[in-house]
Amino acid sequence: MVIEGLNEEMAREKILKFRESFSKKRFFSKNIGDVKVSVSAGITMAMEGDSPDDLIHRADMNMYEVKKKQQ
Repeated sequence: MVIEGLNEEMAREKILKFRESFSKKRFFSKNIGDVKVSVSAGITMAMEGDSPDDLIHRADMNMYEVKKKQQ
């Protein structure tokens, strides 16, 4: 997802609020019952000369760093 007009702090806050709201949802499978679902996200800020692939790569690397810290 690309969101314009946010600084890094605002983006982190949006993601935290979304994760909190999402974690309160119940997911259910007819075959296996309750299913645990989580959200992972990475943040990056666009820099001059960035390609879409540059942005995706940096956000992806950020997401994996966050996931490492949560383990």
